[in-house]
Amino acid sequence: ALVYQAYAPAHFSRCFLKHLLGQKRSIDDVPALADQMKQVRAAGDTLEMLCLTFSVDDSMTGQTAELTLGGADKEVTSKNVDSYLQMRSNWELEKRFEHAMPYVLKGLHCIVPPDVLEAFSQIVSPEELDVLLAGNGINITDWQEYTEYSGFEEDPIIIQRFWEIVEGFTTQER
Repeated sequence: ALVYQAYAPAHFSRCFLKHLLGQKRSIDDVPALADQMKQVRAAGDTLEMLCLTFSVDDSMTGQTAELTLGGADKEVTSKNVDSYLQMRSNWELEKRFEHAMPYVLKGLHCIVPPDVLEAFSQIVSPEELDVLLAGNGINITDWQEYTEYSGFEEDPIIIQRFWEIVEGFTTQER
């Protein structure tokens, strides 16, 4: 969408977009993670019943990632829950992406040079970047409403035909 100014109906997570912008990530960027962390913290005396270990089953790869050496065998208890939450958050926000991000950034840097992206990241939010990457389509009604006709006589038939043609265009042609 960024290159061809077309609409691509795929949107990226806030966490991923912050990776692209080089911004610090937090568990609030992944709502499901924030909810899980709250539930684990709220478990209190029933924490052991959750059968958590210092490992994560990665649904993307189908593999288990240990958060610490021997983590798959280390149970999460009320005494080490804070350490678990910190390691789990770090894995979800950072480690999970560490193998793929260099390649994603390399591709992005082919389109947007790193120095431009760095400056851009100071003025654009992750949500705005998502719109730029995925596109948002062009709202023809807004376009018509805010178009100023100058430099020629306004002929309603010509203008009407123009908008009929534009409505027939594909998103990329618009």
